[in-house]
Amino acid sequence: MACRFLFVVLCFLRSGIGSTIRSEGFGQEEVQHGEGSFWHITDLHLDSSYQESAKPRNVCLTSLGLPVTDAGPFGSHLCDSPWKLVHSALEHMRSLLPHPDFLIWTGDSPPHLPPGDLSTAAVLDTMRNFTSVILAAFPNIPVFPALGNHDYWPQDQMPGNVCEVYSKVGQMWKMWLTDEALETFKRGGFYTQLVSWNRTQVSTPLRIVSLNTVLYYTPNRITAGLVDPGGQLAWLKGVLSAARRDGEKVYVIAHVPPGVDPWFNTTFYNPDTNKRYLSVLRAFVDVLVAQMYGHMHRDCFRVLRDTAGNAVGSVFLAPAITPWKMNNGKMALPLANNPGFRLYKYSLEDYGILDLWQYFLNLTDANLKGIADWRVEYKMAATYNLKDLRPHSLAQLAKRLEEPRGRAFTLYYKYFLVSFSHNLPCSDCCHWIQVCAVSFLDHTAYQRCLARHRQTQVIQALPRHLWVLSAHWLMLYCDDFIWFCDGCR
Repeated sequence: MACRFLFVVLCFLRSGIGSTIRSEGFGQEEVQHGEGSFWHITDLHLDSSYQESAKPRNVCLTSLGLPVTDAGPFGSHLCDSPWKLVHSALEHMRSLLPHPDFLIWTGDSPPHLPPGDLSTAAVLDTMRNFTSVILAAFPNIPVFPALGNHDYWPQDQMPGNVCEVYSKVGQMWKMWLTDEALETFKRGGFYTQLVSWNRTQVSTPLRIVSLNTVLYYTPNRITAGLVDPGGQLAWLKGVLSAARRDGEKVYVIAHVPPGVDPWFNTTFYNPDTNKRYLSVLRAFVDVLVAQMYGHMHRDCFRVLRDTAGNAVGSVFLAPAITPWKMNNGKMALPLANNPGFRLYKYSLEDYGILDLWQYFLNLTDANLKGIADWRVEYKMAATYNLKDLRPHSLAQLAKRLEEPRGRAFTLYYKYFLVSFSHNLPCSDCCHWIQVCAVSFLDHTAYQRCLARHRQTQVIQALPRHLWVLSAHWLMLYCDDFIWFCDGCR
């Protein structure tokens, strides 16, 4: 693994990959006056065991013993990311836009392996390698990272107090974070700091708040039952209050998002914490401009609404670099995602999100051709005919998604899977669990949405440890159920 890592770093230092701007890329000449841009990467999930073996069961550890018959140079949908896939993603990001205003990295570096196959040392080693590669790809660019549920050992079990991972990862990231940010990060895995600009036209300060939402994640037994693990919610209120006082605007970034996981019919956070978290966000919508998360591996968005139902927040969930399908070593889900990374365009006046450009790699074609041909999958504002991606615009799109078999939802579901398939149907129950999850981050409101569309009879909350057959039909029609292993994302 050390040799592969050294090779990747040397490639960045010597290849001069910033010399070419692809025609479909975000060329510097396309940046409009008064606009800024930043990259978002998430869920890299390195599988350093990956190899193009002729023996299907020897390709990667993250297939958990399932035979891999589609292995190629850039990976397989049954495996986590090989180094070559991650390197190609960062290389293309740098070739497309080498000098963004900043980059956000929302967690999950280690592979999807059982706790017995990993260790704290292995997790830290993977995170150290990714930190070095990102630094080599984007030197002198502000990077704002956040911790994911796999960025700890055992996975998901992050504490709300000082620990080895917070301390050592903080040291890895000290070139990106201020002393004040490092202090809170080492205490609980969260921090805040202002974006340091080299733009003369910027007047209003922009603050990044990086939260450790793994503290709220339902599989986290360490923090279960705690009202405010790590004191993070109280700290967040203080940060947002100070931002309001000082005339700042805020982006919140984190790994695990709030709201409902439609496949499980439950919130990602424990229900009480989800309510408390949303309450804090709603109290500061005048300063909180947008939120960016990862974790789902899929491409979707959410609309934060106030208690009267008005759209007050833009919430974006970016798709993963890893193409890995969830599996339990006996069977895998039929649905997966192609690898993707994302560019946001925003207003330098109020930091509202104007657009996002989603890039993707058709993994099957890349493996057949031996070339990582990353392309623009879609430009959100133009694709959906939106003025921008502020809350009101996203709410308009959410309303259009309600039309069964409508063009908007057909595109949305295609992009949800990062163009993994062009002909997978999603109707009836599948349609409504997606649509209701977009518009309602409260579980009670989500259930009411389903009830309005008569879907409550077939969607019942399931324990995460139950495996039930017919995964394909659950995902498409909800006629059956499926089990997901603890922490499989």
